[in-house]
Order: sequence, then structure tokens, then C-alpha cells
Amino acid sequence: MEQRENEAAIGCYERVYKTVLTQEVSGEAVVPDPMPDVEQLLDTQAEIYIRSRTLGGGRVSLEGSVHCTVLYLGAERTLPQKTELDLPLNIMAEDPLLADADEFTAEVALSSAETRPVNARKLMVRAEIAASITGYKKMQMDFSTQTEDPGALELLKQQATLGYIACVSEKDFVVSEEVRLADNALAERLLLTDEVLGAATSRIEARLNVSPQR
Repeated sequence: MEQRENEAAIGCYERVYKTVLTQEVSGEAVVPDPMPDVEQLLDTQAEIYIRSRTLGGGRVSLEGSVHCTVLYLGAERTLPQKTELDLPLNIMAEDPLLADADEFTAEVALSSAETRPVNARKLMVRAEIAASITGYKKMQMDFSTQTEDPGALELLKQQATLGYIACVSEKDFVVSEEVRLADNALAERLLLTDEVLGAATSRIEARLNVSPQR
């Protein structure tokens, strides 16, 4: 006796490419005329801004900038001074495996940032960036379901947990929070640092909620 099985399919993604790239960006920051000469460097911070992401022809490219902030003490050694610099950022990955990719994700992070003085009015700023790039290919997962009419057949059933990548997507979040400065704090904000410590996710029907902790 022959019985025909029903077939079903699930749309999903397969990871076809993954790499981690590092890139160094550097540039000279000139202290503006109204500000004092550099006597002592205090701190260097950098923030990464990605403005475009493209995938095509076996290539992934990211374009943006690195905004660097340098704190220093002037020759009079009074209040800390601040100077800023924007460095262009271009990251590219090229591989035949990316020709099969339909979507990709890119996680970009700052590895280090440092400043050294060239002279009293000029600073050399350097930042190292790490980018983790993953490419995904759309595919279809086929599997068999119960026969149309089992009839007198004796069926053996097994249960298993099926894991697959159902969606690949990136979304920007705007987070704002008011912070009260101490009474003895400087009147002018010189430097603001921000770091994502982790994120909690929850699902409500077809919606995914992401709650970052900063």
C-alpha cells in the first residue's frame, strides 16, 4: 500500500559568510586660535557613525565617520579644554561567498583611541575599529508532514525542536535620558560617554521587543 506524504516549507536564512575586519583611522587636530596651547593630554574618546551600508557584487561596504573628542589641560592649567575631530571611515569586505548573500549584518565597535601631541597647537589622533560582518542567504526548509489518509497504516511519530534563522533585520533606536549634574560640576559639558551593557529581548505575537541597558 502506498501513501503520499504532505509537504510543507518554511522560509529562513542560512549563514554563508562571517569575518571580522579591523581598520585604523587617523588624522591631525589643530587647536583653534582662541584656545590655549596643549600642556597635558587627559583623555580621548571616539564615537562611530555608520551612514550607509551596501551589499552587491560579492562585496559589503560600510561608510561613515569616527567623531573623536580630546580633553587636555592648557598652558595655564586651569579648566580642561576640548577639541574635536571627524575622521572618515570606509570598511569593505570582498569575497566570492558574499555573491550568494541576500542580507548582511555589521557590528562595528571601537577597539582603541589615542592622541599624541605633534606640537603645542597640533594633535595626532588615532582610532582602531573592529567590524564583524555576517552574510545570510535566503533559503527554504522543506519537511514532510502527516500522510493524507493514514488509513490502516501504523505511524511512528517523533518530536524534535527545530531551530532556524527566521529573520535578518537591523533597526536604529533613539534613547534619551536626563542626567542631573552634581552641584559642583563644571558649567559646560565637555565629554559624554555611552556604552551598551546588554539587551533583553521579548516577543509579543509577531513583534520583537529589544530593551538595551546603558
